[in-house]
Amino acid sequence: MATAFALSFIVTFTIIPLILCKKLTGTANYSTWAIVVQFQFQGQGRVDHLRTKLTDVPTNNKACWKQIDTSLCNVLWFSLGPTLQARYQAFTICYDVWTKAKKVYSNNVCRFYSVITNQMNIKIENMDMQAYLLVS
Repeated sequence: MATAFALSFIVTFTIIPLILCKKLTGTANYSTWAIVVQFQFQGQGRVDHLRTKLTDVPTNNKACWKQIDTSLCNVLWFSLGPTLQARYQAFTICYDVWTKAKKVYSNNVCRFYSVITNQMNIKIENMDMQAYLLVS
């Protein structure tokens, strides 16, 4: 009889669903992409692959963990937009892909700039925001 670990191992390599969302293109869709990726990994019981460094995996599980992680990393790569795939090819474990994307695209400074820019371009009564505030 197969153990739960062995069954989990078999399922991982026989059914590897793609991440069903728009591919990561940058800051604009990072939040949505990150949530979908987390749900996908949680649904497979593999969210630890997004949070665990290879050096933190126990030695007795390392070979099996790396084999599963490589398969999952392939799924992650194909959830990236074509312009980003080349930038992430150097990362060979899910943790590295995940943390790099998080550092680069969850940058609050970029979001803050985007919000300010959008507010400055708001038109009220055919005037931009700055002109409208001066008149008021």
